[in-house]
Amino acid sequence: MNLKSVLRAAPWSAACLALLTPSVGRADYPAAVSALGPVAYYRLNSTTPIPSEIPAANAGSLGAALAGQYQSMSGTRGQQGALAGDANTAVLIAGASGQQVVVPFSPAYNPNGPFTVELWAKPANTINGRRAVAISMVNGQNPGNGDDRSGWALNQSGSNWEVLLGYDHSDGATFYGTVMTAPDTVTEGAWQHVVLVYSGDAVSLYVNGTEVASQAPSLPMLPNTGAPLILGDRGYTGWDYNGGLDEFALYTTALSAADIKAHYDNGVNAARSKAYADLIKERNPALYLRLDEPSLVLPVATNSGSWGAVSDGTYQAGTTPGIAGLQNPAASGFESTNRAAGFADGGYVSIPGQSVDMDAATFVTWIRRHGDQPARAGIMHHRGPETKATGLGFFDDGRTFGYNWEDFPETYNFNPGFVIPDETWTFIAVTVQSDQAVLYMGTASGLVAATNTFAHPTHNFAGAALELGRDNASAARATSTSSPSMTRR
Repeated sequence: MNLKSVLRAAPWSAACLALLTPSVGRADYPAAVSALGPVAYYRLNSTTPIPSEIPAANAGSLGAALAGQYQSMSGTRGQQGALAGDANTAVLIAGASGQQVVVPFSPAYNPNGPFTVELWAKPANTINGRRAVAISMVNGQNPGNGDDRSGWALNQSGSNWEVLLGYDHSDGATFYGTVMTAPDTVTEGAWQHVVLVYSGDAVSLYVNGTEVASQAPSLPMLPNTGAPLILGDRGYTGWDYNGGLDEFALYTTALSAADIKAHYDNGVNAARSKAYADLIKERNPALYLRLDEPSLVLPVATNSGSWGAVSDGTYQAGTTPGIAGLQNPAASGFESTNRAAGFADGGYVSIPGQSVDMDAATFVTWIRRHGDQPARAGIMHHRGPETKATGLGFFDDGRTFGYNWEDFPETYNFNPGFVIPDETWTFIAVTVQSDQAVLYMGTASGLVAATNTFAHPTHNFAGAALELGRDNASAARATSTSSPSMTRR
């Protein structure tokens, strides 16, 4: 998929939109868009290549083959770390933006017996809701049992730390054989040393070197048999962690209380006599991710709209900047050197959310579809755990486009029947008002339109990022985008 996009916080008329569609002798397209007052307008003309991603190195005994993969975290690394007096850095995770660290599955770190999970976490808040800080649990990877949840999870649940020991649902009722909570042990905005220990006879939780919960498992612990280990989410949105994370280690043994206390004491002692990493390695962890890789310097998608630089976007890994866009003479409103962005393999442009209420808006973009897209793949989309989905995307057939507003079925199920031609630059738009939305598509004979009569409430663009080329709840796509924009009243 290739894109060029516009956002305006007011409905444009069909006459305005007609000014933007191609024809012989068409006036300057960028000038025409700017004259209509967009709040966000991205020409996506950058030709700067995206640097190659680097892994989250595994200093544990299982080595580089089980290094972590950073997902959507190119710019959130290199944060101040948890260890006192140590320049080693940490990562900041916002699971709602698809940010997570993924370690490939291996039975070598999923024993049917004792294990220990150790990490430092700095939760951003204590809002109610379950958030997976670290999880190694089957969740759809068992083709014969969709209800299998074998494995474990270390969660933040509001102001509580929580441990889940999963179960295979063989009794027809149980997903989690053990749920253990340590009430009021989460400290918002502060680094905490959190350790889960499973000995076989007991499961225990330690915070800052002190045991805060312990019990015998309610049902036998069943090891994960196929899912990756994930830091920051459960693999799809819903249990999104938000905060700092540092010094993750997983052992295939049960650490003693003395070991745990020694690790914590070392971490908070700026005058330590032994390096923290050396102390951890003495206990031979299978996985040890220090999470100290630097952020990547990503190309900028400049916003030419009235929101200005605070709404500049960044090209994410998997995006191809600088591909040929609509160009003169075939498209006379554009320069002969005009460029666009291509999206595949998880690529997208991420734009910071803005705390702006809109009860009327216009989304405009040019798109070039490369084959059938995944069902409900995003084109221009805003979605998060506290943000109801709003934007443009594909239908289940991967060819027809539609829209979403505040996640109402009356909007995302409205099908105008507009099939975006394959391998052809195509103009699409939606204008939203309080009582209706009108979808448009450019064709060889002019604009076609379809109206959805429905009461559209206000949408706030705060929280999660606005994404070009992706909806963070959908699969990857292969399309190109040019000149996306958005306008508001």
